[in-house]
Amino acid sequence: MTLLRAARGTLLALAAAAAGRARAAEDFAGYSFYAGDPHAHTGVSGDGVASDMGAGCRRCGALTAVFNYATHVGLDWVAFSDHSNDNGTGNISDEADFNAFQATLVAHDDDGTGLIVLPSAEVWFTIGGTFIGHKNLLLFGDDATVGAYQMADAQPAGASSEIADCSAVVTWMDGVVASFGHALIVPHHPAGALPAPTDWSCYSAEYEPGVEIYSHWGNSLGWSRDWETARNPQPDNTVHAALDPDGYALHLGFLAGTDEHTTQPGNVCDHPSGQDYAGGLTMVVTDESETYSREAIYEAMVARRTYASTGPRVAMVVEYLVDGVVIGGLGEDLDVPAGSAVVVRVSLPESDAVNVLEAVLVDPDEETPLDYVGDGAFEATLDPDTLPAWVYAAVNLDAVPYESSTSCDDGGDDTEWLWASPTWFTSVDADADADTYGLGDGDCDDTDPAVHPGATETWYDGVDQDCDYRDDYDQDGDGYRAFDHGGSDCDDADPTTKRPPQGHRVPPDCGW
Repeated sequence: MTLLRAARGTLLALAAAAAGRARAAEDFAGYSFYAGDPHAHTGVSGDGVASDMGAGCRRCGALTAVFNYATHVGLDWVAFSDHSNDNGTGNISDEADFNAFQATLVAHDDDGTGLIVLPSAEVWFTIGGTFIGHKNLLLFGDDATVGAYQMADAQPAGASSEIADCSAVVTWMDGVVASFGHALIVPHHPAGALPAPTDWSCYSAEYEPGVEIYSHWGNSLGWSRDWETARNPQPDNTVHAALDPDGYALHLGFLAGTDEHTTQPGNVCDHPSGQDYAGGLTMVVTDESETYSREAIYEAMVARRTYASTGPRVAMVVEYLVDGVVIGGLGEDLDVPAGSAVVVRVSLPESDAVNVLEAVLVDPDEETPLDYVGDGAFEATLDPDTLPAWVYAAVNLDAVPYESSTSCDDGGDDTEWLWASPTWFTSVDADADADTYGLGDGDCDDTDPAVHPGATETWYDGVDQDCDYRDDYDQDGDGYRAFDHGGSDCDDADPTTKRPPQGHRVPPDCGW
């Protein structure tokens, strides 16, 4: 499929046609929450459709209105993952169309609407003709860097999906990062026989910190009472198989996307024929003071500060406490003092907590109910004698209150779900570094006696000596990192002086 020649010129003017403002979930408990679709196709894909690309479609969006659509449904960020290579099915994008559309993404990114656009592509991989998975390439570099991105850059082996071995994926990604800055790949629909399962033995910890657990292909978790299970799920390819501490033991954050092929990013309403499920969204969590950017989304994904939603853009905070002290949160790897009970607290705004039908913790072997304790919080205590390798929270919501935000009732059983990225546990001595502070006392690194609450902070060395969890490259706490350390703050000792985001004028007090 190719664009009408006249439409190509229109593509380059898409940014000017967009309007509206993306609706981030409200800041909550010191964090900001941004809803995104990491997996949306347009009519540029060989099997995608758009109402203005010369192909008839029963229901689809227009390529010239795709950014309007994204902001209309409340997305804060989006990745248009059109196909960049092929396995003989003919789904590959037209190269000229793909490259023309990429130019509009860069032109539109954060152009006064609050919508952040990640240049992207869906890449297929086969070895010896056998699929090892579908993965979405996501780019996070600045506009100047990613502006040269073309379809050929998203092809590990030219137009073919065939690669020599798993190392070829890493070699290709090394080249992508060298050319375009930070980049990740996200396995999607990993458990389903259709379109293709993911081979977890072909995995890169550096480039694959997360997995898309849910889309219109269903749920790939493999949880024992899984809702809307992936089509013909393969037990060895589920997300639980990837997480299995006695198996692959992969530390993965949770994402969800729509995988819509109708030029409608963020559409969680339309159910494929004969199915109870539609697509999902990914919630990215950042500190409230952090500047919202592609880089912030990247850092959150690498740190696994994400959770999957079947549609509602609901703020959710996950905390782990020992002796009343918070020792970590969403998606972290945590050291737990030997013999200590861990309290897991899941908090939602009270206006959303009243819609919770059930909240549970899921671990490799069982699930534990979370009890409501008031003020929007749900808690459970993990037995120190049987501390699991990991847990994640699953929250079941009444669908009805969220119909107005998605203009539909998504869910065959009239419920919605949130799935938090798993947190992993390691049992350690109560005060391993003998600095009189244990993890339960707030020691954030119990292997270093110079790190503990009250220690003298040394700024810009990448170490949080006093365990206050502040950004070590933002001494004045104004949300902007020091210019000399890769940020934009021209005076990091003064919270009133900073350089604004790219594209804005530098204030006189910076002296630049």
